[in-house]
Amino acid sequence: MLVSSIVLFAVLAKIASRKELGYYIELGNILFEGIIGILIASIINIFIGEAMLSLLISIVGIVIFSAYALYDISLIKSEIQNDEMI
Repeated sequence: MLVSSIVLFAVLAKIASRKELGYYIELGNILFEGIIGILIASIINIFIGEAMLSLLISIVGIVIFSAYALYDISLIKSEIQNDEMI
């Protein structure tokens, strides 16, 4: 499990580093809304207890947090190229 997470992050980092500057930065608001949606769906699933909804929340969570890796690496790349790092 740890190895697959490391490989996934490495592949996403490579993808984000090869795109042009700021390519994934516009995803920030959409990803935040997705996290809020996951939170709301999780709270609803506490009361419903549906197994399929739990699986769907897990899959969507993996996709959103993978996209957050793309977003963060793109943001770091942008800050480095614009000399905004501390």
